[in-house]
Amino acid sequence: MVKAKESVVCFSLHKELLQTSFYPSCTHNYPMMAMGNKSLMALTTIVTLLSCLYGAAQLGLSFGAPEPAIIIGSNGIVTSSDGVISPSNTPIKQNGSKYFLTGDLVNREIWVDTGNVTLDGNGYSSNRLISITDESNVTIQNWSISSSQCILLFNVSNVSILNNNLTSGDQPGSELSAINVDRSTSTTIAGNNIGGDKCSILMTRSASNLITRNNITNMSTGWDHTSAGIILYNCSHNTIYHNNFMDNTRGVYIGTEGLSKNIWDNGYPPEGNYWEDYQTKYPNASEVDNSEIWNTPYVIDENNIDYYPLVNQADSFAPSLNAPSGPNVSPSPTQQPTVEVTPSPSVPEFPTWILLVFTASASLLIYKQKGKRNG
Repeated sequence: MVKAKESVVCFSLHKELLQTSFYPSCTHNYPMMAMGNKSLMALTTIVTLLSCLYGAAQLGLSFGAPEPAIIIGSNGIVTSSDGVISPSNTPIKQNGSKYFLTGDLVNREIWVDTGNVTLDGNGYSSNRLISITDESNVTIQNWSISSSQCILLFNVSNVSILNNNLTSGDQPGSELSAINVDRSTSTTIAGNNIGGDKCSILMTRSASNLITRNNITNMSTGWDHTSAGIILYNCSHNTIYHNNFMDNTRGVYIGTEGLSKNIWDNGYPPEGNYWEDYQTKYPNASEVDNSEIWNTPYVIDENNIDYYPLVNQADSFAPSLNAPSGPNVSPSPTQQPTVEVTPSPSVPEFPTWILLVFTASASLLIYKQKGKRNG
């Protein structure tokens, strides 16, 4: 990191150059004013560009290459074109059709390029996306993912997302969903804690999916069409029940109204969903005979109605990431490999030699100009 004294020198030089360039009436206070305009403006421009680059680094912008994705394929785990896992201590292992973490996974996306597999997070965390395209019979379970987008499903069938903690929106300006399901069928999303900065679950052109026993929140402070616990576009015949909709700007948003017709309860029992805003929306509703069911349906629109909304939260399903995980063979504590944690890009140190070069250049220019006047 640049030292405070060096920062002051850089800022002071930059300030003096700018004042000299744009306020020629102040030449009696700034000896550099007599300097040639072209030389002065060139020096000012260079210092300004350097300041911008350093400011970008301070804001955490990275210009480096991203870490290579981990590809789960028919031949196992691949992280490079030659099929070698790199680095060798990448914390993901294979046991038959099951792939499981042995430590936190940092800055590495996972692309699933085969079917009939299980990805078990083993309770560890990841800060990148899991993506599945054109596959079937895949299970994602026991993950803790915090990323701009956590799980992406495109044109899949029979995929299960179970017992995960998923949070999207950790990156500035992120408007992505924690789970994005597009053109998919027979997908099960169950037993998860799902939170999104704008949207927790975004489902598009998908049918015959099940969403149940989830805590669904979104953390947006203002509502627009991208802010809701669940957003549905052109989706029908999906069953959504026994979820807790809490801390949402809006619980559900139905895009293209009239084209999405879904089921929001599973009869009686096991009832419908818990809606945190229910009593605000229906202040005169009452409980039906101590059944923990409200007597007034929760209406999203005419084609999407929860006929058995819950009075209390459905909390009996709370997922436990400490439960035994999928793999039959897991390394014991003494055998567990060292967890590789790839550090986030650090703020590059502002090179001291640059400051010295520009300070010396400015001093030399001032000295020459004084010499001309004295001569």
